[in-house]
Amino acid sequence: MKLQEQFTKNLKEGETLLRVVRPFAFVYVIPIFITSMVVLLDFFLLYWSVRQGKWGVLGFFVILVIGVVLSLRTAYLWIMNAFVVTNHRVIDIDQSGFFHRRVSESTYEKIQDISFTVRGVSATLFHYGSVMLQTAGTNAQLELKNVRWPEQVQAMIVEAQRQRLASLPAEQRAAAEQPQKDELDLESVVRTIRGQLGEEQFGQLVKKTKPRRIDER
Repeated sequence: MKLQEQFTKNLKEGETLLRVVRPFAFVYVIPIFITSMVVLLDFFLLYWSVRQGKWGVLGFFVILVIGVVLSLRTAYLWIMNAFVVTNHRVIDIDQSGFFHRRVSESTYEKIQDISFTVRGVSATLFHYGSVMLQTAGTNAQLELKNVRWPEQVQAMIVEAQRQRLASLPAEQRAAAEQPQKDELDLESVVRTIRGQLGEEQFGQLVKKTKPRRIDER
């Protein structure tokens, strides 16, 4: 099976793949460099290992296998960690090992906020960061870290969401946009109350209305 088919085999009828967004390969350079140096050092000490007898040869092969497996794991994580962006939804594939994968998804109707962050000197110099998608009705958040040019990825997903919502019937489009309007209205109410009460009184109000644990009552 081709690599691209790994991300398209479960697409629904009428759904097309727009882009597979992976982490910036630069962030994997150091792990790959370290494992490569381990393998090279192992070969450099091959003659010495052979002179140690069977235990030296065994140690050589153990280190070689570990180095190769770690290199393959790093490459595999880079390939499989991805945002699969289609014309209907965004699928977040979180691969944390050879045998540990978590897949989350959200349709564009449920996505409320699309943002990105760039943090650190290296991320700023090489233009990579994290892209986050906040879904409606839950605290769930889809996130892909170390994305190259995250602002472009954000713009692409925003445009895909706009086109998807525009293609829906008026009733579905209104239902999808309503949670975002309600959230904006709530934020406006909170800002108004804060402005009328002032920061100190508003802080006291928040403390009074904060739910207490049962053992605190």
